[in-house]
Amino acid sequence: MSDSPLVSEMPAPPSPRSAKRRLAFITLAGVLAIVGALAAGYYFAMRPVTLRIAVGPANSDDLKVVQNLAQAFNNVYLDGGLSINYLGARSTAFIGRLLEMAPFRKILYSSDGFGPAELHYLGARLWRNGIQAALQGFVDGDEWSEHDAVRVADLIASGNARRVYRLG
Repeated sequence: MSDSPLVSEMPAPPSPRSAKRRLAFITLAGVLAIVGALAAGYYFAMRPVTLRIAVGPANSDDLKVVQNLAQAFNNVYLDGGLSINYLGARSTAFIGRLLEMAPFRKILYSSDGFGPAELHYLGARLWRNGIQAALQGFVDGDEWSEHDAVRVADLIASGNARRVYRLG
């Protein structure tokens, strides 16, 4: 026996085809990593940041803080959806108060979006009834025109969310 390797034991040279495939795979992986990093950077730069603040009873200090925050900062918005389902028939008064808390361009509608489908329906129904009653009161009292009431309802119902979340 000799110490030299046999021809059958010698490794075959890598084929040019497998080298090309490996290079194509590495290039594709690099491109996907760059695209992923760019997409993640865009997402983190453009995402809306949400801070939820629970507000206590009317005329409390925390309510005044929220009012001041919404009026002072461009990126602070008000959403009363969490309270509407819990207030039930009293939600109309809350919605009227919500209209006084912040500029109309800072108020967002929500049905609270949590729990069984019935709560979504209840939140939407209570909000529709409450906003209609509050705005109709302003129109009936000759404080607002009907056109202004419709414009504010459209802003709160969808316009503000489309602007804030860049929905088009």
